[in-house]
Amino acid sequence: ASYKIGLDIYSDNRKNAYDINSGTHRNGQIELFDIHSTNINSDFLLTLEKDLSDDWSLHATVGHNFYTSEFSIEETQGEELEKQGAFHISNAIHIATDETLLRKKVAGLYADLHFRYKSILYINFTGRNDWSSTLPKQNNAFFYPGLNLGFEFTELLNWTDSSILSFGKLRFSVSQVGNDAGTYLTDNYFNP
Repeated sequence: ASYKIGLDIYSDNRKNAYDINSGTHRNGQIELFDIHSTNINSDFLLTLEKDLSDDWSLHATVGHNFYTSEFSIEETQGEELEKQGAFHISNAIHIATDETLLRKKVAGLYADLHFRYKSILYINFTGRNDWSSTLPKQNNAFFYPGLNLGFEFTELLNWTDSSILSFGKLRFSVSQVGNDAGTYLTDNYFNP
């Protein structure tokens, strides 16, 4: 069994200032941005290796993942400065603010099962089910499976010491991928 957790935090404060009579803003402008991001990602894994018989073996991993993210931007924009060279928001005549907050949580369960028959046939089943806060509550889960097959024909034909072809393997894989929606994209949140 193993458990891992990761934390990623950053903050960014930006200030853009355009003086009176500047090329792009004749009356001057000040922009203030306060950006914060926090991401937490954790995984709990259980691993099992077992000989099922003399010919068959199993390597299995099952686990749980939890991811949470919060991203915020606070923006203040001041238009039409009163005094040239004074780059403070209180020097702006027209002030507008905007705030964005994006939150997301995803919980997932997954399994990875490897079966081996002698050293000839390999069968691998994978599957993951996620539940996402960005999807509607009545339909917030999605499953994505996978199947991989490997066949070492040189082992079966006893060609492992051949000077022409000492190793040959055929592989087949099929899988499905899943993804949720971006934050606040599945509904209309505007209330007039």
